[in-house]
Amino acid sequence: MISFILPFSLLLGCLLAFSFPEYSSPYAFILLAAGVFFSWRLSSNMTKVAGWCLAITSLLCGYLWTDQILHTHLGSLANHDDMGKAYFIESLPRYSYETKFGYATLMDEITILSPKAAGFKLPRLRVTYQKQSRSVFFDGVRARYWVTIKERKPSRPVPSLFQKWGEKYRPSYTGNIKDLQLVETELSSLKPLGPLSEGNHELIRFFLKGRSSFIWGKRLAPFGVGHLLSVSGLHCGLFYLFLKLVLIFLRKPVVRNIILILAMISFSSWMGWSPSVTRAATMLMIWELMPSFNIQRNWIAIWWTCLLFLVLTDPLMLLSKGVWYTFSASMGLIAGNRSQRALDHPWLRKLRWLLPLLGAQLCVLPLNLMFQGTSRPLSIFWNSFGLIFLGILFLLFLLSLISMFWQSFAIVPNYWENNVATLLNGLEQTADFGVFYRFPGHPLMVCIFIAALLTCLLYASREWRWYASIGIIVLLLMFNRPLSGESITMIDTGQGQCILLTWENGDGVLLDAGGKLPYGIDLITICRLNGAKNLEAVFISHANSDHYSLVPELPEELPIYVPLNQGKVMTGIDELQGINIRELKAGDQLLFGEWNATVLWPNRESLTGSLNDTGLVLLFSNGKASILFTGDAGFDVERKIDLPLSVPKPLILQVGHHGSKNSCSNSLLKLLSPEVALISAGRENPFNHPNPMTLKRLNLQGIPFLCTADGGSIRVELNRDRSLKFEFLKE
Repeated sequence: MISFILPFSLLLGCLLAFSFPEYSSPYAFILLAAGVFFSWRLSSNMTKVAGWCLAITSLLCGYLWTDQILHTHLGSLANHDDMGKAYFIESLPRYSYETKFGYATLMDEITILSPKAAGFKLPRLRVTYQKQSRSVFFDGVRARYWVTIKERKPSRPVPSLFQKWGEKYRPSYTGNIKDLQLVETELSSLKPLGPLSEGNHELIRFFLKGRSSFIWGKRLAPFGVGHLLSVSGLHCGLFYLFLKLVLIFLRKPVVRNIILILAMISFSSWMGWSPSVTRAATMLMIWELMPSFNIQRNWIAIWWTCLLFLVLTDPLMLLSKGVWYTFSASMGLIAGNRSQRALDHPWLRKLRWLLPLLGAQLCVLPLNLMFQGTSRPLSIFWNSFGLIFLGILFLLFLLSLISMFWQSFAIVPNYWENNVATLLNGLEQTADFGVFYRFPGHPLMVCIFIAALLTCLLYASREWRWYASIGIIVLLLMFNRPLSGESITMIDTGQGQCILLTWENGDGVLLDAGGKLPYGIDLITICRLNGAKNLEAVFISHANSDHYSLVPELPEELPIYVPLNQGKVMTGIDELQGINIRELKAGDQLLFGEWNATVLWPNRESLTGSLNDTGLVLLFSNGKASILFTGDAGFDVERKIDLPLSVPKPLILQVGHHGSKNSCSNSLLKLLSPEVALISAGRENPFNHPNPMTLKRLNLQGIPFLCTADGGSIRVELNRDRSLKFEFLKE
């Protein structure tokens, strides 16, 4: 037991340093010295007191070490004054890809050459540039270029402490090359994709170059088996098994081990020593070498050794989702297979091979809730068919590889890829049964729950270890439950707009569905977390992508209401093919439970002009409260709309056009006298939204306002006494 508690205490101390960095003080060193002293005095008889002292000492060591590393790391990062300036940089391109506006290349091993007094380091950088002669950087060949750098600020749709840590200690930077003549190294011509589909191209890049697959990861995510596409476990594991098969006839253990180790090092160098590759390769090489040194193979010892080595070498590893998933799932597999006699019933003994998968899924479930806000229990079932998933993808890869040399053959892998995608789409509904939705928990609490699960699986007897583990999961699900009640939530989607209206019975509608969400969080999950169990409709103010880009994530049968004469525009957009579009005009009314939606704009006489000026303006009211939805309307539209004679109070106002200077006129504010104004804008956006003039008008009228750029998603609760409670969603 002590061999489990000590490493876990060290890991817990590392997480405490992330949680409470401001509490580092000399008192911690005093406690550390006291813990070491008592441990030394009592370690002769190894009493329980000595064990606890050792655990406290281990925890303080992890805390102090990580705290020192984090303070040093923060001092090396760029600050706000360093952004927006041009720098001459040398870096190593990892891979390039096409974007909507040009090309982008992910850079690693970055060195700032000029100005030399920059005084900060860039851990990673995404360089963007315009399409010119379809030229991109050579992968793996160091490049030099001038670039303007800024920090990427992701949206915060749900409060997540893990995301907050990532933004603080591992910020993402992007650089823009305005002219490719500023690049001093030779560029390569980007080859056209050819007849092969993008999904199959991703499989080739995945199996040959170790790049993650966004398309297949998204297709497999609903089944909870997206981790099967983990670059570390899959590539290193398959290569290790291939080497074992090739070297099976070599009888000299020393020679066989030398060849295997050198091959694994060469393979890892070719793939790039990323953290994921380093983890998997190190564990496999240690496993292979242990018999040569007369050390009994022990996966738990290897697991702890690799984890602690990586964490103590670089505590920032704990901000990688891959680290959490890799070590939690692998230990769950080990712990699930620990008991010699798992269950007494003879039928259940035949299902013994499922127990490691069950152990892994129990350990992964808290992580899914922390990173994605949702977890699917049926993923235990789908994981049992994981090898079948991998086999199908590998066959598709082989067929795609043939088509790279024989292009007319591409019709075969494209046909089968379409069939597999259709099959997965059809099976996706089966994975939604019994789905859990919870707000992301504190990483420290999640770590404690996983440790409790592993303790039960490793040390409890027989069936009781499973009963206790399921009890721990049930206890975990009692925390961070979804919200409920009548409310209005302005979801932070960056420089976009998405507002959720939720009724008392759990139904709801969306007013706009645009912007960007962090990877792993989808719009349906956000709606469920904020109390909307069933969406009845979506209203899109106008055909600008920052107001509709998230519509493809919604069910196809959901009615999408758009302004008159913009339906044709939206049906011509590739992302919106197949959606159920319905046009609205001024005077139309729709009823959703107790809420009545009245269309105020556009009318038939005002259908010419920009998309903004012909967009929807809606008034939602239930007789006790109301919300005015203005989309991107400006002063001209505000003067022309006909408001009802009596607008139920209190009134919530959605500030038009992300708070631009030509929205929210003084006359409109005086007429409405809203209780609160809500503004959707991205953090440090290039449009200077919300404009200071708009905020000044709101302040002069004494109208409180909240902006997503300041604190993330905003929730307004409608109380029964007609009062409002409005605040940012908190961790």
